Amino acid sequence: MVFGVPLKPPGQFLFPSDKSFWPNPVNYVERLCSHMQNLQALPTRPTSNPIFIPTDPKTCSHVFPRHDAVRNPLQPIYDGSFKNGRESVVSIDCVKPAYLNKPVIENSASVFYPKSPDKETGKPIVVTRSGRHVPFPDRYKF
Repeated sequence: MVFGVPLKPPGQFLFPSDKSFWPNPVNYVERLCSHMQNLQALPTRPTSNPIFIPTDPKTCSHVFPRHDAVRNPLQPIYDGSFKNGRESVVSIDCVKPAYLNKPVIENSASVFYPKSPDKETGKPIVVTRSGRHVPFPDRYKF
């Protein structure tokens, strides 16, 4: 830009200002339509792998239904373990079988560690199940 010269729009800096450069709008639209008709869509990605659906939900006693919604932080994907037979409409691919531990039956004959007397004071030493010696302060002893 030079002082005293009329301002030019940005298009005039790059393109010639003569009208012969611009194509005829009717011809341009016809060429664009024919070109668009010749375009073909790309084939989609092959999905030869089937969706994995476990067969266990049909026979298991408990299932975890997936909760497809926006979750809070640290919220699990699946909701609790529900007993089979509860009426609820859920898609089979949103269900995960629940493999629950068998209930532990405690034996009536548990192993107890005997309290052995302390060598210095003669007081019994308290031992935990893991075998650690626990020294309690005297103020907690009755």
